[in-house]
This record gives sequence, C-alpha cells and structure tokens, in this order.
Amino acid sequence: MTSEAKAEINLTDEILSVGVCDVFRAGVESMTVAMYWTVLYMSAFPEIQEKVRTEVDDKISDNYDNAHKLPYLQAVMHEVYRFSSLTPFAKRTVGDSLTLADGTFIPKGTSVLLNLWALSRDPNVWNEPYKFNPDNFLKPDGSFDGSKVEKMMPFGYGMRRCPGEGSFKVLMPMLTAALMSNFVIEPPSGVTPDLEPLFGISLSPKPYKVVLKPRH
Repeated sequence: MTSEAKAEINLTDEILSVGVCDVFRAGVESMTVAMYWTVLYMSAFPEIQEKVRTEVDDKISDNYDNAHKLPYLQAVMHEVYRFSSLTPFAKRTVGDSLTLADGTFIPKGTSVLLNLWALSRDPNVWNEPYKFNPDNFLKPDGSFDGSKVEKMMPFGYGMRRCPGEGSFKVLMPMLTAALMSNFVIEPPSGVTPDLEPLFGISLSPKPYKVVLKPRH
C-alpha cells in the first residue's frame, strides 16, 4: 500500500503487527482447545470414533488434504464445535439503534453479549441438544448439512468473525483424520471421561489422559 492509502485508514506498522499477532493467537488457541475436545470426545464415544476411522480408511488413500470433504468427519467436527461451545459468549457494540421483536429498545453504542452457548443448545434447532450427536449435521442421505452451521455461529458472525475459521475448516479435519488413521484413542482403564468444561474466555476440557494405541 502507498503511504497515502495507509494514512487514509490509519494503518500503522504497530496496528498491522498487533493485528497479525491477534490472528496467530486466536487461531492457535482456538484450534488447540478444539483438538483437546476432539480427542476427549473420541475417547468417550468409541462408536463415533470407529465410524470416522472407517470413513477415513475407505475414502483417503495417500494424504489428508481432502479430509474436510468427508461428510461424517465434517459432521463430527461441527458437533465438536457445537457441543463444546468453545466461545460461549461474543461481545458486540450496536451500530444503529434498534427495537427487538418483543419491543425492547437498544440504543446505538450499547454493548451486548451474544449467548452462543444457548444457540448451540436450542431445542427448536437441535435434536437432543445436550447429547453429542454428529447426526445433527447430516442429511437423511448421509451428506453434510451445511445449513445448520450458522444456526450456532461457532465462529461468530459478520466482519469480526473468528480469524481462526479458515484453519478450523481445513486443518482440524486433516489433523483428526491423520489421528484416526494411525491410532485408536481410549481412556485409561477404569476411567470415565469427564466432559464438563472449565469456564473461561473459551471453554476448555479439564486436564485428562488418554491411551493412543498404534494401528500399524
């Protein structure tokens, strides 16, 4: 960009540096926590884990670049996002005054919290919302139902969506497919996985242990 173009939008080297750091921090933290949840859920639901593994074995031969195109794996990944509610709340500032359907007036400049956790558990949208069920994102013919994704807004909405969204959609299925292809994930003998989250800016699982059994 020219110096004039940068000045027009007040883009300084400092602002650019902070923005790039935000992208890395947000992407790394959210993907890491999502992988923690994925491994935990696979250990807790072996029948779902086996269905993912069967799909990966049947449809991926040499690399995992196209893992994000596998319908059941996609459904499992999105159910991980829904069920864990990685980011339970999103803060936004009202740009223009508005009146809600129930008559509530919200003036311009008001800060509001969006309850994304509640969206992920709306019984009008989700079948058995308090149960981990990848079928929530599958059509009757077994294909992935992308229309359900915006019902829970896993990456927020609008211009301030999560900067880690692109990484989620491609890298998470790749990592999970590679893991399923090479290992069977089990909880330690006699241990029942604890699925209750630790509350924070993001919801993360409690520290846990799993057993990875090599398949080959």
